[in-house]
Amino acid sequence: PLFPKGRYRNKWYQTGLPNGAYCGIGIHGQWLYVDPRTKVVIAKMSSQPEPVDDPLDVEIVAFFEALSRMV
Repeated sequence: PLFPKGRYRNKWYQTGLPNGAYCGIGIHGQWLYVDPRTKVVIAKMSSQPEPVDDPLDVEIVAFFEALSRMV
């Protein structure tokens, strides 16, 4: 699973990450990532060829976390 310590409810994923981030994930690479600790919100609009790309999603979450820490 993408978030081993996370959970899903009402269209939102609670990531279980130390920063308390949560996100909405759509198909073909659409993301909304919220880091309440740093008050960062990232919207990723995309049109990836595949509806789901698990290896890429892991990289995307790592990128969002890194970007959020820079604030």
